[in-house]
Amino acid sequence: MRIKERITEKVIYPMLLFVLTLLFFFDTLFLGNSFSYRDTYRYFYPYKKFVSEWLQSGVFPHWNPLSSCGTPFFAGLQSQAAYPLSFLHYLLPFNFGFNLFIALHVFLGGLFIYYLALEFGSKKYSAFFSAVVFAFSGYIISVVEMLTTLSSVIWMPLILLIFKKALEQRELKGKLLYTCFTGILLVIQFLGGEPAVLYITIGILGLFSLFFYEKKPWLIFSGTLLVALLLSAFQLLPFLEFLANSDRSRQTEAVTRILNGLWSFPPEGILAFIAPSFFKAGSLLEFLSGEKDQI
Repeated sequence: MRIKERITEKVIYPMLLFVLTLLFFFDTLFLGNSFSYRDTYRYFYPYKKFVSEWLQSGVFPHWNPLSSCGTPFFAGLQSQAAYPLSFLHYLLPFNFGFNLFIALHVFLGGLFIYYLALEFGSKKYSAFFSAVVFAFSGYIISVVEMLTTLSSVIWMPLILLIFKKALEQRELKGKLLYTCFTGILLVIQFLGGEPAVLYITIGILGLFSLFFYEKKPWLIFSGTLLVALLLSAFQLLPFLEFLANSDRSRQTEAVTRILNGLWSFPPEGILAFIAPSFFKAGSLLEFLSGEKDQI
């Protein structure tokens, strides 16, 4: 009976998630269709096409001569040039590799949530339900157009899982092993290209450590960050230099305020969580003033 339960836990439910992912992305993986929404085709598709062609020709893409009369490429995190799972479109036919890159991340996000839920004591079917809800949630599917966010956020549950194991280890060898593993996963998340997700993950690890204060969690937490900092230096240092010389770092305070306000969350957006269709015509103030028709 125990063997049957192990097979169900380790094989059956992950395979079901894998099949659901194949069905969900069937038209892009098997019918030759491609993703073409917003930043996917206008930004990330050409970025990944560029880095794939250059690496296949034996040239490392430090510089992009095709944008703005030349601009740093590898130093920008969104290039994902060193992101491990980018090998899919480096080695495979590009269109298929690009589509598989997206589908694999959705599957991995669900798989990591599945094992995290099991780690916290959930039943197998409950963990599977959590995996499906997370993998095919509105948030995950919406960030398909922001590949850097997708490539970073799916690692969060696995990082928390391994960090939890590091905190629970009794032997020093085990603590060091899982601490280093957590640091490596943070590096992979960083190479995914979305620093904001990395900041949130580190914050979650810090808050999670509070539940293990009697086991000196801050040594493990600090060790994790140290490992991540050292291993990511090859990408982090060029990235910091890139930021220091970018237009964004040199703009005036007034311009910064304007740019920060362009995509800020408006107060009426809270009401949109309750009735999204009711407020999709525009802001609440526009609705109340009659400047836009109700839709």
